[in-house]
Amino acid sequence: MDELRPSAIVLVLVNLVPLAGLLFFSWSTSEILLLYWSESAVIGLFTVIKMLYVKDAPTMKLFYIPFFMVHFGGFMLGHLLFILVIVSLPEGFHSNTYVNGTYYTQDGVVSGEKISQFVSFTLGWLFNFALLFLSHGYSFYSNFIKGKESEKASVTMLFWAPYPRIVVMHITIMAGVFLNAPGVVLVLLKTGVDLASHLLERKAYKF
Repeated sequence: MDELRPSAIVLVLVNLVPLAGLLFFSWSTSEILLLYWSESAVIGLFTVIKMLYVKDAPTMKLFYIPFFMVHFGGFMLGHLLFILVIVSLPEGFHSNTYVNGTYYTQDGVVSGEKISQFVSFTLGWLFNFALLFLSHGYSFYSNFIKGKESEKASVTMLFWAPYPRIVVMHITIMAGVFLNAPGVVLVLLKTGVDLASHLLERKAYKF
């Protein structure tokens, strides 16, 4: 387990960064859910990279990679619609127009404070998304390449690999939402599930 410690530590540290958004920038539950949803795109991207990297037959890759992109893309779209239905977006995310120097929404004029909060979330999301990308990239390098997990992986194995981790993670988070758990609790739940899934994934390559 020692060789897994660096990637596990990086995963935990990056997952705890959104706490800053909750504690210091008034992030809402919806914003946290959107950040975690966007992480699925990172996982999907590195799954495609892994499928390209393994030594399976090109014909297998030619079939499975496009199929995965369509299949996973549909999964992400359905997941996003579910989030939008279950948890209403912050007011600043509603459709808006810009007229004569003033932002308007369906609810009326958006104050400078709301615009500031929207900008703050956008910048925070970009920062967190970049960290998540780097975290998954580090795991890809340290475990899949350097740790030689690629030698035990196949295209078909990789095709299904992201789903258990993502489904379990988001079921846990949504359960917390339905129970009205504080945002901090949601972050801690996600971190714990993500870490457990990460370690189980490493264990799966030990056969």
